[in-house]
Amino acid sequence: MKTTTRTITSINPKSLALVSLVTYAVFGLVGFSLMALAGSSNIGYIVGYIVGGVVLYSILGLIIGWIGAIIYNFAAKKVGGIQVEVE
Repeated sequence: MKTTTRTITSINPKSLALVSLVTYAVFGLVGFSLMALAGSSNIGYIVGYIVGGVVLYSILGLIIGWIGAIIYNFAAKKVGGIQVEVE
């Protein structure tokens, strides 16, 4: 197989924001589920904590992904992008 080096020069902010949203939602679901189950026996508290945590983490993931892509695109124009090897 032939290996070539490619450079990531730009990231679509919407694309990264959506991937970050889903990633943070999964991490939030796992993390807040474990914390809620360890901290209380009240089912209403547990459900509210999990749902609130997942929603909060999802929104943060969306914002962080969007801002991260904008910052990356600015930096890549100044110093070059990330080089990756692909086959």
